Amino acid sequence: MNKLPPKKNQKNRKPDKPAESLSLEKKIDIVFKNKKLLLLALTHPSYAHENQKGNKKDAHNERLEFLGDSFLGLAISHLLYEKNPQADEGILSQMKSHLVSTKFLAEIAEKLDLRQFLQIGKGRVTGLPTSSMMADALEALIGSIYLDQGYEKAFLWIKKIFRSHLKDSEKEEDNYENHKGQLQELLQRKYKSQPVYRLAAEYGPDHSKTFEVNVLFRGKIFGVGVGKSKKEAEMKAAHQALSLLSRE
Repeated sequence: MNKLPPKKNQKNRKPDKPAESLSLEKKIDIVFKNKKLLLLALTHPSYAHENQKGNKKDAHNERLEFLGDSFLGLAISHLLYEKNPQADEGILSQMKSHLVSTKFLAEIAEKLDLRQFLQIGKGRVTGLPTSSMMADALEALIGSIYLDQGYEKAFLWIKKIFRSHLKDSEKEEDNYENHKGQLQELLQRKYKSQPVYRLAAEYGPDHSKTFEVNVLFRGKIFGVGVGKSKKEAEMKAAHQALSLLSRE
């Protein structure tokens, strides 16, 4: 009597069939010329080691992750620079830091449904990808798109995926600007006076200084802000002053 073939492990299934590759390409809206790059981007080192591929330099996604991380950083910097012409270096750095954080990239990877295609080793306790693994997979995917499709298409794909989040960052920059304006309006309306911003300290190397600014009203300090630029520090000081004055 013939035995039925064993069922495949669905959790750690490798998307190497044409139908599965097609499904993944539809989700990310990219048709790969080299399908192996796409599959490699979603192969975690634990899977490669368990399948005796750990000694091969391109058996898992770490090298693609390195490439994708660098390209993503450049692309996001470019997009933020274009969309926020009034923002200084400090604010742009804050926006970028949020958009390329592990937590945020993992959320995007989940929205793209990369979890069901990610290859992880069976030896893991839960067999489920962590946030770090999801973020790494997204960066590796970006690296694979860059190699397969070229600079322009990879840049446009990032722009499409991050479009709504770039708008959120733009609103965040507007909110920072509003803190100073709101404080000025409040003091003018209630006291017919204006705030004074004073640089209290600056430290660090010339290429990466940190500034501390006090905002004063009638000779008293009402807020202190620290930032990578004077403008950023002023806005944080204004925000603190607004919180204090709102309780009076």
